[in-house]
Amino acid sequence: MIHPIEYRYGSNDMRKIFDRDSWVKYAVDVEFALLESLVEIGLFNIDKEMLREAHNRAREINYALVKKYEERYKHELFALIHAIYEVVDREVGKALHVGMTSNDVIDNVLMLQIRDALRIILKRLDEVINLVKNFVERYKKQLVVGRTHGRYAVPITLGFRFLLYLDELLRSRGEIKNSLERFIVGKLGGAVGSQVELYPEGAKIESLMLQKLGLKPASTYLQIIPRDLIAYTLLRIIVLSSVLEHIANEIRVLSKSGIDEVSEGFNMEQVGSSVMPHKRNPVLSEKVCGLARYIRGLAPSILENIVFEDERDLRNSSLERTLIPELFLLVDEQLITIRDILESLIVNVKKCEVNLESAGYEIYSSLLLHIGVRNGGDRQKIHERLKKIFLKQYKSIEELYEAIKSDDFLVNYFNIDDLRMATDLNIYISACESKINQYLNNLNLE
Repeated sequence: MIHPIEYRYGSNDMRKIFDRDSWVKYAVDVEFALLESLVEIGLFNIDKEMLREAHNRAREINYALVKKYEERYKHELFALIHAIYEVVDREVGKALHVGMTSNDVIDNVLMLQIRDALRIILKRLDEVINLVKNFVERYKKQLVVGRTHGRYAVPITLGFRFLLYLDELLRSRGEIKNSLERFIVGKLGGAVGSQVELYPEGAKIESLMLQKLGLKPASTYLQIIPRDLIAYTLLRIIVLSSVLEHIANEIRVLSKSGIDEVSEGFNMEQVGSSVMPHKRNPVLSEKVCGLARYIRGLAPSILENIVFEDERDLRNSSLERTLIPELFLLVDEQLITIRDILESLIVNVKKCEVNLESAGYEIYSSLLLHIGVRNGGDRQKIHERLKKIFLKQYKSIEELYEAIKSDDFLVNYFNIDDLRMATDLNIYISACESKINQYLNNLNLE
């Protein structure tokens, strides 16, 4: 084994979809979906039981046999057809691959693989969505320091911060489901897509065949399914990858020494460093971030694959054999890892409180500014004066109020009750909780 997707990244369920023996089974199913359709319209007279038994025998073919024939014929699909021909009755064998071109098999197999891979992605994504939703609800009142540009901003709740991630995940879910419904299509076009080999019954045969495979027919095509359909789908998976990185990166940042508001679960046998026994590193979050960097790099190749010459060329083939299994297995790994992180994520409530307190009174400047405006002050002038006031740290509301009173402009627009209101943490909790409740009340997880 060489590539990490063979032994380290991705689930066995996802790996099985792209395994070469599975590819043979998908391809056999496509061949027999056509053959059964040809029998149904009366083009061939083959006993249904004979056809069923032939299909079962053909599904037992492994890729090693196909590879053996490919070494002789230098053509993978012809090798597959020959392997099927060798194990089925002559009545079945003589009707194999009628009206098809190689890409009628290859592209339908690819779409079936992508369809099944998307279903796994959606299943795992639903698990992550439920975990994030539960986290939002559990910590919707847990105050933390809001930060912008890595600097203290305004108090928010941890649940409100994670509400954004829930929204991003749900958006990705919707886009992937949309891809599954719109872009996962099949074809039976023959040599150049015109169905001339099966004319005038090509469209009817295609419809029968694709129904058996659970695919809708593409609206039009030449020899291959248009690659923009695949690009739309794969790029949405890449967006999901970056959304997962967004979550993982936030967990990584919040677990930094000096912040320590959350941390990944850590069992007693786990080791953080071979030389520093105390280390507890956010290795799972960092793995998700690292994989996202690689996954984003696949996007240009996906877009380049949209272009082919005339009715088709072969430039897409080698790239797709490599890129598509990689993409799905790596995003599968990201989803599994994020799920594991969230299931054991530790929130250090005490540290959240300590960080909030140590931020001082500057984190209330935004609300103070708007209170002053509501009290009749000029926003620009209040902003300028408060900026100077908050160049200094204050130990109490009273000390802050003394500084405001010493300013001959600000004193006209603030009293001590205004400061108490601006520094009342309940208002920040209520504001965040209101936004969370509004969002969750309108949430539709269908």
